Amino acid sequence: MKEFYLKKTENNEVIFFFRNINKNSVPKKIWIEEMNKKILFYNSKTTFERLLNFLEVRNKIEHKLDDVEISIWIGKEYKIVKIKMSNQINKFENLEFSTSNYINTGEEIYIIKKNNNINERLK
Repeated sequence: MKEFYLKKTENNEVIFFFRNINKNSVPKKIWIEEMNKKILFYNSKTTFERLLNFLEVRNKIEHKLDDVEISIWIGKEYKIVKIKMSNQINKFENLEFSTSNYINTGEEIYIIKKNNNINERLK
C-alpha cells in the first residue's frame, strides 16, 4: 500500500513525500514528523519527479479552459490531478481538504487519488 504526505513550504511550493507501507512501517504520525524535519533539504520539482516515478506514470493529459489548467498524470495504480487557476483574484485561498493526499497552495491544488476504473489501470 502507498502513503502520501504533501507539504506546502514557506515559499508556497509543494514538497511531495511518499512511501510504501507494510506491517513493519513506522506509524504515519512519526513518519510525517520525520519528513517535516527534512523539508529544507528537498525541492518541489525533484520530489514531484520522484513521485511520478514512484507511481509509474504512463500518461499525462492536459486541458485548459479559460483561466483554469487541469493536468492529470495517470500511473499504474494512482493518478495525480493538478488544478491551476491564473488571472483570478480569489483563487483557491479558502479551500481546504481533510486528507494528506490533497494540498492547496492558493494558486494550485494537487490531488493524489487511487485509480477507480480498471481501464485506467490498464493503460
